Amino acid sequence: MSIQFGDYVFDEPIPFGKWQPPKQPCIYAVLVHDPKVKPKPYTVLFFGESDNLSDQAFFRSHIKYLCWTKQAGAEKNLFITQLKMPDVDGIQRKKILNALIQKYQPVCNEV
Repeated sequence: MSIQFGDYVFDEPIPFGKWQPPKQPCIYAVLVHDPKVKPKPYTVLFFGESDNLSDQAFFRSHIKYLCWTKQAGAEKNLFITQLKMPDVDGIQRKKILNALIQKYQPVCNEV
């Protein structure tokens, strides 16, 4: 199953500890489970983008990690999803990322 943000269909959210980062360009979203949200019970905490997320340690050292865990209550409550974009350059990815941030205004993104 997948999750949609705007016109973009992301992969199914995966618990933070079980996620295998893609070794390709993507936009990712850090989420927290929220049963009040429909149709998928997740609230976006952060949108980001990368050429290669293969280093999973990147997330625990990310400047916004403390915001994510504070909002979720604990790392075990975090989920991650990604929109793989192997044929999209960094400029276009950033435009899409900025549009998603503007639309959803995640609490851990600086607007």
